[in-house]
Amino acid sequence: MRQIPSALACCMTLALLSGCTETPEQPDAGVQSACSVVPGQAGPGLTLSCDIEGTPANALVNPVDPADSSCSLLSFTLFEQELAASATLIYGENNEDWNDAVRIGAVIPSGQHSGRLAKSAGAECGATLPPAVQVATTFAGRHTAYVNKEADPMCVFRSRLDLSSFAQTVGVGLDIDVSLATRAGTETAIARQMDLEVARAVNGILNPSAVFTAAFEARAGRCLGDYEPFTGP
Repeated sequence: MRQIPSALACCMTLALLSGCTETPEQPDAGVQSACSVVPGQAGPGLTLSCDIEGTPANALVNPVDPADSSCSLLSFTLFEQELAASATLIYGENNEDWNDAVRIGAVIPSGQHSGRLAKSAGAECGATLPPAVQVATTFAGRHTAYVNKEADPMCVFRSRLDLSSFAQTVGVGLDIDVSLATRAGTETAIARQMDLEVARAVNGILNPSAVFTAAFEARAGRCLGDYEPFTGP
């Protein structure tokens, strides 16, 4: 017998009382970007101008513990996300370009992020309860990534996002302050999109025949089993 998904079961049970709505899945759709990439043209200090557009995956945020992205009774769902930013990538920043890896710095003078936020519902947080409020963000800053040039596709194994400005508004209607959690969720979405953009750009230069699978994009261009946040200068 075909089983009813837990999120849908939640909605069927609570619909008359709460308006529980199944949240459409939105996996990382990758970035639809325009970068000034020239295959084979590489060297320390090379700059690439990029216009980045992305639709980050649905994310769970916890207003009590912003670092917690697991499904719990406290979870809210950030969904229908969209991101747009301009960035200048610096290949081999600080002359860090080796046979097996390269450092990519990025200057982000301006960016925008938007989405909707609602209380999570269902056994796997696959549904939401009203109200759903709008979240709008503007940001700027820097991003640093290290790319493994020996992998195929080449992938990001260390990275960090450092924002110099961050302004966010959350629509009215929620009975709890979620600002710390929405900031954490938004910063994660920005960092993942930047990692994927960097991975795509480096492959475009050094490995233009690389195939980006759905799994590669789902992990934001990060190396499978070999990714850690960057803690250096």
